Amino acid sequence: MFREGKWSLINTLMRWIIPLAISGLAIWFLLSTVDLNSLVEAFQTIRIEILIWSSLISLCALLFRVWCWYLLLQKQFSYKRVFFVMNAGYLLNNVFPLRLGEVGRAIILGGSGGSGPGILKVFSSIVIERVFDVALAAAFFLGTLSLVLVEDSTRFLALILLGLALVVLLVLFLIAHYHDRINQWLLSRSDRRHCLANWAAPKLDALLKGFTVLANPLLFFGSFSLLGISWLLAFLQQFIILRALIQDAPFWWVIFILGAGALGAALPSAPAGLGVFEASVVGAFLLLNVDHATALAYALIVHSMQFTYSSALGVIGLITEGQSVSDLYERAKMQKQDVKEVQ
Repeated sequence: MFREGKWSLINTLMRWIIPLAISGLAIWFLLSTVDLNSLVEAFQTIRIEILIWSSLISLCALLFRVWCWYLLLQKQFSYKRVFFVMNAGYLLNNVFPLRLGEVGRAIILGGSGGSGPGILKVFSSIVIERVFDVALAAAFFLGTLSLVLVEDSTRFLALILLGLALVVLLVLFLIAHYHDRINQWLLSRSDRRHCLANWAAPKLDALLKGFTVLANPLLFFGSFSLLGISWLLAFLQQFIILRALIQDAPFWWVIFILGAGALGAALPSAPAGLGVFEASVVGAFLLLNVDHATALAYALIVHSMQFTYSSALGVIGLITEGQSVSDLYERAKMQKQDVKEVQ
């Protein structure tokens, strides 16, 4: 009993205390170094039409992102359902830490048939989407990093990090291409361990089956290209906001900043990446010699738009799926533990 209580405390610390502490430190740093009057002045430069146009473009970017996941799911569900379930996952990410929303949307779609392997198969498509996303974020960020830091050592480090992102994509492709051989190897190993045969092997097989979409060149390049288009539209959306704050800002600035923000949001933090996203964006702006108030105003505007739209659409998604936030949270925690045990 004592041991169970100890592990429960550790899980609570990992799930809530540490992410909240990281976000808390980031928020403290941001607020302690900004001039509030300058921050208000920066907000006042944003006109309503800027927000309207950027919102419309943001919606277009979301449509292409959903289209990417729709292809990775091999069109097993309607586009409309994929759209609202993706936003339901974003809503969960906005409410809970550790990106439980990714598991939540796998539960909504994969759990409709009532089987765990169905959930894992959907989850594998989310893994692919996330790897695509991180690879693009790293490529854009590192591709523009040399324009900010021009030392040879920095360029070399950028190439190494970009290479690692491409290696992950290559590994996933090889898993998809040699799925049958990997599955046979797992079955041969499971003969020696009864528990692996009865539990882990079927789940791993379901996870691997989801990766087979990468063996289809049309789906692979189609989904990756759609996500790339989504990124380009996001650049345009945020460039409109950036130009309202800094009239002579070049376009490559927004590529560098958005890449930095996406990578920063992947770190453990409070729900919605609160504080960590802003700190990443402000840090990127500081490398561009932009004042702290302007940088923070940009980060808060962009983040608040993302939070508001994804939360509103996510609520609709949960209602249409007949799901509740609390129930999905509990199921996502249990399913995430299953995924860790499989790995």
